Formats: sequence, structure tokens, C-alpha cells
Amino acid sequence: MTAKKRLEHGLFFRANYTYAKSIDVASGLNYAGDGGVAGAQNSQNLNSERGRSNFDIRHVFSMTFSWRLPSHHNVVLRGWQLAGTGAAYSGAPFTPLVSGASADVAQATRPDRIGNGSLPNPSPADWFNLNAFTIVADSAFRFGNSGRNILTGPGSVAMNLALSRNFQILERTRLQIRWETFNVSNHVNFQLPADALDKANAGTITAANAARVMQLGARIDF
Repeated sequence: MTAKKRLEHGLFFRANYTYAKSIDVASGLNYAGDGGVAGAQNSQNLNSERGRSNFDIRHVFSMTFSWRLPSHHNVVLRGWQLAGTGAAYSGAPFTPLVSGASADVAQATRPDRIGNGSLPNPSPADWFNLNAFTIVADSAFRFGNSGRNILTGPGSVAMNLALSRNFQILERTRLQIRWETFNVSNHVNFQLPADALDKANAGTITAANAARVMQLGARIDF
């Protein structure tokens, strides 16, 4: 869904919302996204890899706006423009794994799933329920029943703003000064949690995307 409107006095905005779901058995040839896995657990049964695509984002909202101050006579206000973009995404899927296992010696590279795995109030220190998974014993000589991309990571929200002013230098020459701020609210957007159940940091989030960044710039159009 898209809504857009151009109003009087130099104001324009556009908002977009997408609801989607993507399912496949492999999102690419030997490909792994942020939370995906490279290669099938059982190459003789690719249907067992059916699950959410690595790029499956259920909810996506984005917006953009610009507002050019309408004053053409006031020297102080003339030439200013405020613009911004924003985006909010629900979380990407990821797969619980056993990092130390090797399929070459018949070790299960995925655990058994004995519960849902999601938590009602996940936090960076405890993002999914480790007790919902058990590592398959080496003596079992079988694959784990946990599926591909069955858990969901944290979403993200970011708003960017740009304030600029144009100065007419000559008839065909213009100077623009810009002040840009990315992630203006300094919202913490966490990355995916550690997914290896045989690691001490399993289920925890140890990294986040960039914090607020500001920059100044100048451009001459001629």
C-alpha cells in the first residue's frame, strides 16, 4: 500500500507499507544471508529444507518527505529545505545450529526441536528459549528435526533527516549546504543473536547496527 500527497507551501510526503511472506527450500545456491545456512542438512531430502526465505521480512514500512519553505522574500528563510526518510522492518529469520558438528562423520548440524523456541519478552541477553532445543547425540546417527529459519530476530527502526539551504551565486551557479543525520533518534537496532547452541553465548545478541551519525556537506551546481 502506498499513500502520497503533494500539499501547498512546498510539502510532499509518501508512505509505503508491505506485508509479505516468502517460502523456499534454498534462498540461493550455497547461499546464507544474515540468518540463513549454507547447504542443506540432508541433500537427499531437500523438501525438509522448506521454510522462510532468508530475506523474508513480514512487515515493512517506509516513508519520505520534503518541505521547502515557501518564503521567497525573507532573506533569512529563503532557500531552506527539510527532508527525511524513515523505515521500520520486522525481524529476519534465523536457524539454530550446532557449530561444532560435522556431517562428514554423521553428526547432526541442527538440534532437535522440542518446543516453540520463541520467548514472550525477548531481550539481547536472552533472545530465544535454549531449552526448546536439544543437541542430537553423536551415537544417534541421524539428522536433527529442527527446521530452517524457524526463529525471528529483532526488527529495526531508523529515521534520517537532512536540512539544507541553497544559495544562488550566479545565474547558473548554486551552492547548497547540507546537514544530514542518520538514525536521528539514535535507536538501537540489534543484529541477529548467536545461533550456535554449543557456544557459551548462544541466544545472546552481541552486536548492533550503527548509532546516530551526522555529517556536513557542500555542493556546487553549475
